[in-house]
Amino acid sequence: MKSRPPTLARLPRRKPDFIEPMDCAPVTKLADGPGWLYEIKLDGYRAVAVKSDGCVSLLSRGRKSFDHHYALIVEALAELPEGTVVDGEIVALDESGRPNFNLLQNFRSEASRIQYFIFDLLICNDRDLTRLPLDERRKLMKSLLKLRSPRLRIAEQFEASANDIGDLERAVSYIVVVDRGQQDFVRIRRMPLDEIGRRYADSFYQRRLHEISPTQPQRIGALQNQHASRGSIRSSGYIREHYKLLLEDIDSLAQAKLEGLIKAYEKSGMPFNEAAFYDVKQQIVDFCQSEQHKLIGSMNKTVGQFLGGVSFEPFAKEIVAGIDAIIGRLVCDLEMRRDEAILEDRRTKKAYAAGLGKQWDAFICHASEDKKDFVDEFARRLHDSGLAVWYDAFSLKLGDSLRRKIDEGLANSRYGIVVLSKHFFAKEWPQNELDGLMSREIAGTKVILPIWHKLTAEQVRQHSPILAGRVAARSEHGLEKVIAEVREAMGL
Repeated sequence: MKSRPPTLARLPRRKPDFIEPMDCAPVTKLADGPGWLYEIKLDGYRAVAVKSDGCVSLLSRGRKSFDHHYALIVEALAELPEGTVVDGEIVALDESGRPNFNLLQNFRSEASRIQYFIFDLLICNDRDLTRLPLDERRKLMKSLLKLRSPRLRIAEQFEASANDIGDLERAVSYIVVVDRGQQDFVRIRRMPLDEIGRRYADSFYQRRLHEISPTQPQRIGALQNQHASRGSIRSSGYIREHYKLLLEDIDSLAQAKLEGLIKAYEKSGMPFNEAAFYDVKQQIVDFCQSEQHKLIGSMNKTVGQFLGGVSFEPFAKEIVAGIDAIIGRLVCDLEMRRDEAILEDRRTKKAYAAGLGKQWDAFICHASEDKKDFVDEFARRLHDSGLAVWYDAFSLKLGDSLRRKIDEGLANSRYGIVVLSKHFFAKEWPQNELDGLMSREIAGTKVILPIWHKLTAEQVRQHSPILAGRVAARSEHGLEKVIAEVREAMGL
């Protein structure tokens, strides 16, 4: 029998005040098991809302006030019960309903698109909920927060296996994995580079950071002395030169980060394809937007110090435009690198295939019943890893002769990847394809690369003693490992 969450009256009292939000820990593999829940990672500003003595404060992770920027959200949060603290994310949604970080910068003109997603209830009615397991806090949050404003939403969570959540991860780029019993957050990032590759990439950024950081105070000091000697230290001209100097440093660091990531792909021998492009692009955009947030915060203080009551908004817009220009230029450079890599890969493959008389790297032999739970995704990821793959879903077009196209694929592929399963051995057609691959191995050239899908060694031995004696990849080990083993077997 499931336990009910405790009533608020039994919880210890606590004054409603800012509680520092917990950071995400980046990892490369989805946590799995009954103790984990999944959330979509929203692209916005993390914010803690506090309602005390009838007043609402909306505070950033660094405890800076968002009250002026997002006044409509603050107004909507008046619905919260007295003595309440919630943790959430300020998010701007575009016309398709997707989070758009850049819209947040235009907090006046885009105010109607901005919403606050609540994902945790920390204090309610002056009672401390932080010692409760997360799933109990979620139950209390849904029962106690009666949200009427369309600007306020409770972030949804998903209870599923890591395999089931895989398609969602690919669709939204980020997943937050939450320990239901504690308050541990794990951000999942699709990162093809391994730990050594990431460390190598980061070394470029760290080297540039060590070059820039020691000189930045001196450069700012020299700029201040220059304007002080001219009597213009309390002018908008000084403010603009100050943040332009800092924008140049951000630009230099972002370029170093981009260069390091591209070099890491080159050194690791991994293809710089669409998956790699989007991975690097997201890291560059994340870095620039994070630096933008910090720069706006620091320059807001500088404007208050040197210009008194002058509005900071025009300067903030110029900083956002400067960061957008940096992102735009770096992404354009990245697109050129990607296209160069794709064109070079095509040229190399054509020359290599011409030398072998082969058009494809691999032909995938399988039973159609195994498509949904393994082969479709395996073929897609194998293709994304940079290989030319003959797979019926990719290669057959309306009106093609099935038999002729399969024969063409078998004859013009370097290797045949055979997905062995109960369905495979129960059908004649895939076994005919296997016979065709076997005939090519009579000459002594390795052609067949087997994958066991939901089969034991004994089951394979019963159907094909010859295949049972071969080293095979196993689908149960996960797609990443299977693809790595296939590429290794191909000498890649």
